[in-house]
Parts: sequence; C-alpha cells; structure tokens
Amino acid sequence: MKYLRKSTKILLVVMFVFTLVFGRGFYILFFAFLSYIVSYIKVINRSNPVGYFGVSTHTLNLSSTFDLSFKLELRGALPLKLDYSLILPHYIVENIVHKKNLHFAKNICIDETISCKGNRRGAYEVGEVELRITDPLSFLLRVDRISKLQTIFVFPNIVPLEKLGIKITDPIEGLKAKYRLNFDYSYVAGVRDYTSQDSTSMIHWKQTAHRGKLSVKEFDFSCSKKICVALNFFNKSLKFKDYAASVAASIIYYACEFHLPFGVIINAKPLTMSQVKSNEYHLYECLKLLSTQFTEGYESREFLKELSSKVDFGSELFYIDQKINRELILNFMQMKYIFSKINIVLLVDEIFVLPNEKPQNYYFKKPSFINEILKLRKIIEKENIFIYPVFGKDYLNVLEQKL
Repeated sequence: MKYLRKSTKILLVVMFVFTLVFGRGFYILFFAFLSYIVSYIKVINRSNPVGYFGVSTHTLNLSSTFDLSFKLELRGALPLKLDYSLILPHYIVENIVHKKNLHFAKNICIDETISCKGNRRGAYEVGEVELRITDPLSFLLRVDRISKLQTIFVFPNIVPLEKLGIKITDPIEGLKAKYRLNFDYSYVAGVRDYTSQDSTSMIHWKQTAHRGKLSVKEFDFSCSKKICVALNFFNKSLKFKDYAASVAASIIYYACEFHLPFGVIINAKPLTMSQVKSNEYHLYECLKLLSTQFTEGYESREFLKELSSKVDFGSELFYIDQKINRELILNFMQMKYIFSKINIVLLVDEIFVLPNEKPQNYYFKKPSFINEILKLRKIIEKENIFIYPVFGKDYLNVLEQKL
C-alpha cells in the first residue's frame, strides 16, 4: 500500500462502495482493477534500479566545463514507466538544459552524458538522481534515489598579479647567477620533462637518452626562499573568501612558475596548512585546499601567534585579510625576524560585479583605517613589511577573468 497514490486509494474506496451498492458488473471491474494494483505493487516493489556515474575530471577552473555521465537500469516483470531528475548542488549547473524523456518498457536502460560547469569555487558532490517509477496507468508511484557521489573541486581563478599591484619577490633577488639560488645543487632529487624556461646546463643527458625525450634535473630546495600564503577567513563573508582564495591561488601559481617552494595556511580550527613544496602536483593539492569551505577560525591576534610558530624561518609571507589596525601592524613588526619579507594584502571592500553587469554609479570612501595605515607605509617598509590595499574598483573585473 505504500506506493498507492492518494487518488488511487480514493478510487479503490469508491469502486468498492459501488460494488456493494450495485453488485454484478462492478464485481468484475473491481476485482480486475484490484488484481492490476496488486500485481504492479509486487512488480514495483521487486524492481531494483541501478545507477552508474562518472565524471570527465575531478578538478576544474571556475566556469570551466566537465562531463557528467550516468547510466540507469530498471528491470521488471511487467512494463513500467520511469522518469528521473538529476540532483546537482548549487553552483554546478547544466550548460544546456537536459531534455528528459519518459521511458516505458520492461527493461529500461538510460545511458547519457551532460555538460556541466562550476560557477563558484568549492568542493561539490555530484552523482545523485531521483527516480519516479510508476505503472502504465500511473496509479502507483515509487520515488527512489541513487547516490554514487563523486567530489568535484572548482578551483578559484588565477589572475595576473601585476593588475592588482602585488609584487612577488624575484626568485634570485635580482642577482645575475648561473643557477637558481633557491635550489640545493648538491643533490639531484629527480628528473622532469624539459621546458623552454630551463637552461640547457640542467639537462640530464643519461635520462634523456633512456626516456627518449629531453629531461632536466630536479633539485631539493634550500631554506633561503620559501613562499607562505596565509588567509585570514575569521568572521569573513563567503564573497570575501572567494576573492581572497583567488588572490592566494594567483600567488602560489606564480611561485610554482618560478620554481619557488610554497605553502598555504588558512585560519580555521584546527589550523589548516599544506607542506612547503614546489611542483605541479603540490600546486594541485593547494588549489584543492583553497577550494574547500571553512567556517570557524582564530581571532586575528591568535592567528598571527599560530602563524609565527608554524612557518619556516626565512620564508616570505603573503598575509591576506580585509582590514588591519595599528596593533596588528605592531604584531607583524615583532615577528618580522622570522620572515625574509612580509606582504600584507588587504581586500578592503566588497564592491564586486560580474563582467556583464553594470558597475555602481557611486563610490565609497576609503575606510579610515586605510588612511592611518598608509601614513605608516614608509616607516614599515623600512622594516621589510609591505602593504597592498586593493579596492573593489581596482578589481571589479580582474578577479572574474581567467589567466
């Protein structure tokens, strides 16, 4: 009885009453209808729908597309009707609205692929479908769900840092040298494929002959130059976190391009951090970390204390926040000896628009704390602490663009 629609139950009661009142011909009609209902209740109850899901990639950039493939199978002793609805999380949308056809057969097999895209950074689970199984006359209804969830990471955009005025340190500090100063050339850690940016002196000729393609030596890193990106998400809006993650992703991307070891620290409880490495796989893992949502965190002063105990000595720090005060500036000055350089990136406001939207026809004043901090800029720069206030009007479109 659990699959009977309410209207079907009412119809059964009405037919039963008519059978009692009028008898004769209604007996045959009632028992034929009752036999139909009982037979299909058994068939629908015994039918076990099966689903298979697959994705073309588990990682993608913002607004990039991926293919979601699915296969649904339903077998029954009698013909059944099957309707289905894909359940997608928010911000994972279909590029073209998928046209669903009502399927009617004893053995139903649906094998389709749809194109989707991620409209916001994050980690999303896809691979769930709702099935609506009915008899040919739609007197019965069974609603079932199949979940074979797979995680999709939507990475934040990577943007040109020069457009935001953020400067990343030259990996060799502007000096002319035969080799990169941040590498330990006393030990070869491995080999990788040759790129146009590599010097011919780095080619590993034995491995090139063995692999049949140009290969270069990879070395361990010295401790002289490491990039650490710290994001203060405490009491911040989701929109701020999205854009801060985009700036952080851009910094570590450029660090990886220069073969600088880098790591990410996020203000969460417990403190979330990656190891300091430099290779494409590590970049991939850090981007996954930046795609993850975090809620709780430490108050800013506590975060700085945790930061000073976790970061390797001599690292260059990129600290991303929304605002800062004199007290925090003093805290940075007290911990400056730990870092080779401190860069404070402030995403001050949240005046964001999409590229196809019309910007606001008004402007907000600079917050008072910015004017106070800018007065101290020359003083703190002597201490190797640099502040980059970035305003909404400066990056309305920049952070929405792909590299």
